[in-house]
Amino acid sequence: MTLTSALVQAEADPQYLGRVTSLTTLCTLGLAPALFPVAGVTAQIWGAAVFFAGCGVISLLAAALAVAVPALRHARLWLR
Repeated sequence: MTLTSALVQAEADPQYLGRVTSLTTLCTLGLAPALFPVAGVTAQIWGAAVFFAGCGVISLLAAALAVAVPALRHARLWLR
């Protein structure tokens, strides 16, 4: 998450940096409390193993996306 935030801040237009940062923060931290009940219901109905396997699948899809998209694969952090 730290690397992603740094890449977003490096690529965002300076005039929109605050808006972009607030949106990414909302998506990563702000939605977590709203999704906790979904995680609990999923673990109760199908079990914790299924929940964690689903989380693993989502992580693997994100990694595959990062490898498959050239703009993400070649992203660099440069000191300005």
